[in-house]
Amino acid sequence: MLTSRLSVPGAKFFGTTNPDNPFHWLKVGYLERSGMDLKVWHFELEDNLNLEQYVENLKREYTGRWYKRFIQGLWVQADGAVYDMWDEGSARGQ
Repeated sequence: MLTSRLSVPGAKFFGTTNPDNPFHWLKVGYLERSGMDLKVWHFELEDNLNLEQYVENLKREYTGRWYKRFIQGLWVQADGAVYDMWDEGSARGQ
């Protein structure tokens, strides 16, 4: 239904989402599907310079997978994680 409503030449759809798991229907079915005329932009909380203190507070609140999703805007698997605060980068000394 998402693309079927864009029947007029030049029609545009603007949507926004918070990242979820890397197998999310929107990511797999649309954002990564070849042959579609899409433009995708990636934004992070820090892109809004007016929210500096708010962003700093949020950065302290989240860790691991949730930090990657909510702060960095990355599509990260979190369902079923035993240690949801696990961060591979930290484990390797990065």
